[in-house]
Amino acid sequence: MRASIDTVVRREARAGNGMPAWHDAARVARTNLAANLPVLRRLSRHTETSLYASHPPAGLRAEMLEQRPRLAAAVTLTEAEAAHIDEELAVHQRRVLRELTA
Repeated sequence: MRASIDTVVRREARAGNGMPAWHDAARVARTNLAANLPVLRRLSRHTETSLYASHPPAGLRAEMLEQRPRLAAAVTLTEAEAAHIDEELAVHQRRVLRELTA
């Protein structure tokens, strides 16, 4: 899944599109991959399992998280706060763009 999202973000960067397009492309990729998640999670239980692994396979971690009760977020952002953070990150957009297209 991560590779698919990385691919679409790099595609948008190579096209010269900025961070909003990167976010949109990642959102679409996640939506398109959602149907495959159960299979990928089951597969990860076999391919990522090792006596030497420091963490359980991704599929098992996802299952454990899904079984936990959902709680309200302890920290939330207002639209204004989110916009302010986006402005702070925008100054790094050109550097990230260069790294994505390298």
